[in-house]
Amino acid sequence: MCVAWRRPKGIRRVWNPPNKTHTWLLAPICGFLSLIDQMMCIYGTFMLKSLCSANKIVNFVSRHAAFYRIMLSPFGRNAHDCLAYFDVSWRDNFSVELKKIAWSSYNLLLTSDKMSAVNLLSRLLDVRDRRLEISGYSTNEIDCLISSVCSD
Repeated sequence: MCVAWRRPKGIRRVWNPPNKTHTWLLAPICGFLSLIDQMMCIYGTFMLKSLCSANKIVNFVSRHAAFYRIMLSPFGRNAHDCLAYFDVSWRDNFSVELKKIAWSSYNLLLTSDKMSAVNLLSRLLDVRDRRLEISGYSTNEIDCLISSVCSD
């Protein structure tokens, strides 16, 4: 959890976007999902490993919690919430990759306007950090454009 929490903070320190930058703008640029998506993927992976464990005790306890004590155990509630979050049924649960589902649902939320903003921000950050050159704009103008893209 600490790694998932620190990633966006580290990215913000390295790229130094304005404080008002929307999280959805940074995710496609850096390749990291939002904190809630990452946590659901981590829990879903844990759940699947527990349910498919070769250890008989782990397997029994996780199956009992997930299938019989759903709302009475933290494991069962979290399993239910994870499946509901990704809109996956128990039957399909063992054959899906949760990160792919998280990214595909995230990409569905990005409209063409939002994707254009992401691409523009990415290019402007490259120009500001001198990884890409563009003539005719000062550093202050580039910073002003970045602030405008990040706060809209």
